[in-house]
Amino acid sequence: MSANCLSLHRVAYDTAAAAFRAEAQYVNAAGIQRRPVEWHGPFTAEFARIAGGLRDAALSGATPG
Repeated sequence: MSANCLSLHRVAYDTAAAAFRAEAQYVNAAGIQRRPVEWHGPFTAEFARIAGGLRDAALSGATPG
């Protein structure tokens, strides 16, 4: 997946999982795809760090759980 066609939606902190969760949306040959991603980082992290962690999780193909 390419970073230039990735967007993050519904970013929120899940206190039970102690993780930031989002829906990653991207475009590939099959069309618009969506999947959940999560990043385990400190609740007090700056927005750029949270967004970067979620972006890296989306690009790595890791699924939450």
